[in-house]
Amino acid sequence: VGRYEPNVTKMFDFSAEKVFASVEKSLRLLGVDYVDLIQVHDIEFAEDPDQIINETLPALQKIVDQGKARFIGITSYSLEMMKKTVEKSPVKLHTVLSYARNTLVDKSLLEYLPFFQDAGVGVINASVTCLGLLSSNGPQAWHPAGEAIQAASDKAREMAKDRGIEIANLALQSSCRTPGIVTSLLGCVTKDMLLSSIDVVFRLPTEQEKNLAEEIEKECFASLSQRNWEGNETETHFRELKAARESCKKD
Repeated sequence: VGRYEPNVTKMFDFSAEKVFASVEKSLRLLGVDYVDLIQVHDIEFAEDPDQIINETLPALQKIVDQGKARFIGITSYSLEMMKKTVEKSPVKLHTVLSYARNTLVDKSLLEYLPFFQDAGVGVINASVTCLGLLSSNGPQAWHPAGEAIQAASDKAREMAKDRGIEIANLALQSSCRTPGIVTSLLGCVTKDMLLSSIDVVFRLPTEQEKNLAEEIEKECFASLSQRNWEGNETETHFRELKAARESCKKD
């Protein structure tokens, strides 16, 4: 719940009314009576962060009490916001989903793992290729990372290509073996890609792979003054939202 439509003025809605309607619609479309886990998506895009605490999460607890969901989670690129939400939440949070924060580019998630573990919150690790930065095809044009991270990632991909090693394999091995993470999410577009990824995760990395991963981290990313793009997406979103609302007033 939380994120819905491409239109910037209708993209996010964290109200209790929308939560109830969205859950009922999802259950109907899925043809099930309940879901195991329901997550509040991209909580950093709430115009009023207190709404998540005071309205969205209590609404989800009612969904759980009604037997329509078993567990409640939150997702965000902002680790600090998820930490504060766990601290303030009036209901039990079972999971947090963090993406692109436990990679060769950025390992910030490791700093927060002890907190989430002590709070009894399971950590879901997503986007181990950092939204395509650590894949041979590179990221999409919309990638929110700044020029320095993009350039460093270009260099990393070239280093892997020169050694004849798939950089996505290094990303998988680096991210999916982290102790304290409950599970990792990986998107695969073909069966062969899925089987290959499973093989990479469950086999030990070769010495060449381990050495290259260390070399890439040291030569490409260690010297960056900022190894994440936190704030870039929210800044763009709220700027576009303001412009859209002003345009509507003029019309």
